[in-house]
Amino acid sequence: MGPADGFTGYLSLDPIDNGIERWGDYSAATTDEAGNFWFATETINQSCSLNDFVTSNFWCGGTRTLLANWGTIIAKVH
Repeated sequence: MGPADGFTGYLSLDPIDNGIERWGDYSAATTDEAGNFWFATETINQSCSLNDFVTSNFWCGGTRTLLANWGTIIAKVH
């Protein structure tokens, strides 16, 4: 896993949050008619080095964007 570096972690980019990362804003859980539990939460999907980040045009193999490296994982428990 790579570092958490969404824009909310940088005071100069998000002074409202005082440089504190915001994680968990978009988590959710529900059930379906079959009794399964479904969960969705945020994850950090990249693990490239700084050199990989810079030489890949800031995409780390398509696992992040320039200003954020989070994604969503969905899981079912039955």
